[in-house]
Amino acid sequence: MNKHLILIDDDPIYRFIIEKMAYIVYPAINIHHCENGLKGIECIKSLVDIENEIIILLDINMPVLDGWGMLEELKSNNIIDKNVSVFLVSSSTDEEDIIRSKSYDFIKNFFHKPLSIEVIQSIIFQD
Repeated sequence: MNKHLILIDDDPIYRFIIEKMAYIVYPAINIHHCENGLKGIECIKSLVDIENEIIILLDINMPVLDGWGMLEELKSNNIIDKNVSVFLVSSSTDEEDIIRSKSYDFIKNFFHKPLSIEVIQSIIFQD
């Protein structure tokens, strides 16, 4: 099974840093960069099949389609399957965001930026 990490965030520097840490943790991982939720959905749709494990790091605040809008699209179109793991990542400290994230049963966890290499490792290996 191929392991894919989809970084959905409008900050290219954040995506670059996470990519470098992910390659340290798991050099064979396939990394995809998406600057908004619309591009993220397109990427997920192109990868969802029985041969791929997909890990999504999703930012909440982005232009075009934000994280909340993307989550609604994933939910309403049944795009999430057993091989897809979604993690919300945000610089927001608003408790309402954490509460709202719990309304989506397919979200594995909510992390605050910046992420450490230990968090990246726990996400990639889901331990």
